[in-house]
Parts: sequence; structure tokens; C-alpha cells
Amino acid sequence: MDAELVEYELERARIAFAARRVDTREGFLRELDDFRPDLILSDYTLPRFDGMSALSLARQRTPTIPFLIVTGSVNEETAVQCMKAGATDYLLKSNLARIGPAIEGALARVESRREKARAEEALRRSEANLRAIFNNSLQCFVLIGPDGTIQALNRTAREWALRLLGREVDEGQRIDEFLPGWAARF
Repeated sequence: MDAELVEYELERARIAFAARRVDTREGFLRELDDFRPDLILSDYTLPRFDGMSALSLARQRTPTIPFLIVTGSVNEETAVQCMKAGATDYLLKSNLARIGPAIEGALARVESRREKARAEEALRRSEANLRAIFNNSLQCFVLIGPDGTIQALNRTAREWALRLLGREVDEGQRIDEFLPGWAARF
């Protein structure tokens, strides 16, 4: 009956869904692999398998899938325990009208994390490309901080320093050791 009530509230909230009900550990693990849910709703207390066990298994096997605990009654300590264990949110059966916003919020946070990961990966690739250009260019590149400290230089700059100055230039040194009056020149 509880599952039917949750499904009713999902329909009322106009959340499109395909549901799989399980009440055993084996069934839960099978559906994690076969069904590959976007979100997990679990009752806190089940006759043969409880929500905290399901949460633990879900965090091990599918840590990015939002996991919402549905419970008939929860005290503050239990709610904190669920959240510390990795639950995305918890819902009281007496307030299932909150299910729509809770699911939408959980899925939005997942999408936000995915977008952030994509942006970070694009930034890593861009930085790697820039480093490759910087390090392998035939042009001399020397990055100088506002205080005159050499932040980075490429191989060509090192080679030219040896040819022109007869000594090595390295990161962390001050540019005015090699080019007095550098600030006025740049």
C-alpha cells in the first residue's frame, strides 16, 4: 500500500517514472544492475530488507544516484543518521506532497554535479593543451609575476638564456637579475 501511495503522489506531482519494487537484498542488487535507476526511493523499514541497508549498498555500487528515504515517522536523530549515511533526502509518509520538489531537487543536483565534472574535464584538457603549446613552442615564453618573479618558462627560453646570458634562468628567480629595468620594458 505504501508503494502505491508513493506512485500516486508521483503521478500527482507529474513526475514521469518507471518503477521497480523490491523487498529483498538480492532483488535490490539485481535491479541496480538491470534497471539502472535515476533515483531510489526506499522505505526506512521493510519486513525483509531495510532502507539503511539499501542505502549502504547503493552508496557502494552507485554513489551518484540520489537516494530518498521514505518513512512513517522519523525523529531528528534518525534523519541525521540517514543523511550522514548518504541519503539525499528523507520524506515523511504523512507529507508525501513534498515528493515532487524533493525528486526534482535531487535530480537537479545530480545534473549540476555532472555539468561541473564536464566543465572541470574541459578545463583540464584545455590546460593540458596550453601546457603542451607553451612547453613545445619554438618561441620563448617567460611568465613573470607582478613582483618580478619568474613563474614559468619554456625550454626555448631556457636555451636562449644559456646562449645569450651564458647562465641558466629558472622558475622562482627574479627577472631583474637578468634584465635590469625589466618593469619599464614590459
